Amino acid sequence: MKLFFTSLSLIFLLSACADKDAFSKFQLTQKQEYAENSIQSAKINSQNGVEGIFSAIYLNEVMPQRYKGNEYFFVFYTLKDDNKSLDIFLNLHTPIKQTPLKTTNEFSKLIISDIKWNKYYLLEYKKEQSNILNLQLKGKKFSSSVLKYKKNEE
Repeated sequence: MKLFFTSLSLIFLLSACADKDAFSKFQLTQKQEYAENSIQSAKINSQNGVEGIFSAIYLNEVMPQRYKGNEYFFVFYTLKDDNKSLDIFLNLHTPIKQTPLKTTNEFSKLIISDIKWNKYYLLEYKKEQSNILNLQLKGKKFSSSVLKYKKNEE
């Protein structure tokens, strides 16, 4: 009987501590949840190996009231050699507007980390007729894999 009460007391004490965990205070806003679902990343490769990382968020999906009509992307990348010229194509088209952003910008809250050596841009492309969007970073001697997005049916 003594063992029974000791075991019961121990179970009661341990179960009382289990109502909270590390995720109980982890809250994402709706925009952050949409951004986490939208973010895609790819290595930037050359013949010499990996040159960097390229990431993008499709803003029409994350903020549909604000970004509609044309196609908008928040992109950021890191390259080993910062002096390389590059372009970011959407279905083989160049952006109609490319706005460089500071490390801390209006989209910083959408991503988990903002790294000071990343390059950040807001890109605007003409509206694509296709529901499939292929975004790719290319330079003279390097390129990323294609990031594929599917537009929501309107």
